[in-house]
Amino acid sequence: MGAIKVFIKPFKTDGTYQDDFIDVTADVSEDTIGSITQKLDGSDFDTGVFTNSSFSMKLNNQSGSYNDVGSLTSMFNYRRAGTLVRVTWLFGEYEPILGSAICGEAILGPQEIFYEGILEDKATTINVETNLITFNVLGRASIFEAVEIPSGAPVNTDTVKQAIFDILDQTEITTLLTVTLANIDPDLNFVIDDVSDFENGTVKEVLDDLLAASNSVLVIEDDVVYVKSRDESTELIYTFYGQASPRGIENIANITNYKNGMNRTFNLWTWEGTSLVARNTSSIDDYGVRKKEISYGFVTNNTTRQAILDNLIGEFGIPKVEFDLKGLWDIDTIQLDQLDKISVDYPSTSIAIGDNVLPLYGVAKYGTDKYPFTEFSLTIDRDERFKIIGITVNLKMQEVTFKLREV
Repeated sequence: MGAIKVFIKPFKTDGTYQDDFIDVTADVSEDTIGSITQKLDGSDFDTGVFTNSSFSMKLNNQSGSYNDVGSLTSMFNYRRAGTLVRVTWLFGEYEPILGSAICGEAILGPQEIFYEGILEDKATTINVETNLITFNVLGRASIFEAVEIPSGAPVNTDTVKQAIFDILDQTEITTLLTVTLANIDPDLNFVIDDVSDFENGTVKEVLDDLLAASNSVLVIEDDVVYVKSRDESTELIYTFYGQASPRGIENIANITNYKNGMNRTFNLWTWEGTSLVARNTSSIDDYGVRKKEISYGFVTNNTTRQAILDNLIGEFGIPKVEFDLKGLWDIDTIQLDQLDKISVDYPSTSIAIGDNVLPLYGVAKYGTDKYPFTEFSLTIDRDERFKIIGITVNLKMQEVTFKLREV
């Protein structure tokens, strides 16, 4: 198990952030800290809708350090909401200190930053009996919900790429995140021809529609915003091994929620109020009609509409296996990111019958040893490839679970 540390960076009185993070680990109640979940889609049964990551934590507030602004003992001088929160992980039980580190037990290495978010204050509660204060922490992308799209942007004839940049390139957002036009590369970069639907919308609302229509996702890596296609990484990033794999050390704790992909298969796409259609005939023949109708008011050109339908059916027209894989918590697995391409070597498991041992070729005796019982309920070939579309980190149990989708 490793050491989890939590830091916060409050505002100065002028509304800018303090220079350094404050270590609050000693006040964090480890038994109450929640899981951090990030995923590319809002539902296992639909497509699109960017989902923000979040978790909750409780801190000991006996000293009053976490009281709201105005309290003499509070560390918050401007406002409590918006305070930056950083969670790090050290590969070891404790941080090595010169003169006290035990050889063979203390592990040298930097603390890995695997989450940075923003303190939300709407649901903050205090338990007077226990002196515990509960905070919700949202990913930095939560700022998208609190900011309107800028006046005069986007405009008709903007591409999706330009429109996304324009709505993100605002001080409230760029204070927390790095936004550059070069990092915005939607899968389908069509032209917007009617922006009236965007009026009085939040960045989150407009962004959701633009991402869904362009079959793109938004990810944040090292505080930098990237918009890209749903394509997996070019290189194979990691391999998970099951208990019967002869090729690597077992690093799969569990596989759950295995779906054959029909939950998110749509092989007939139509545009509401038109005769436009995109269909995957072979998928319809094999699985029956799975229809999805869409409509986006910011696209009125039928050629563009047809391009959107054709693009979406390419990703969701046939079944693609999805499942949750719980991996061992280590320095490699916590560094895996959304859309990383991975493989899973999960062969069938053979179990000896009764008190017998597994028979080995050249050793087992005919008429004495017995064939083993083999479990065929789930077999995953190591040549298959999957991409990560969701990550859940359980801080309390120090477990990491990946939602995988076949590529």
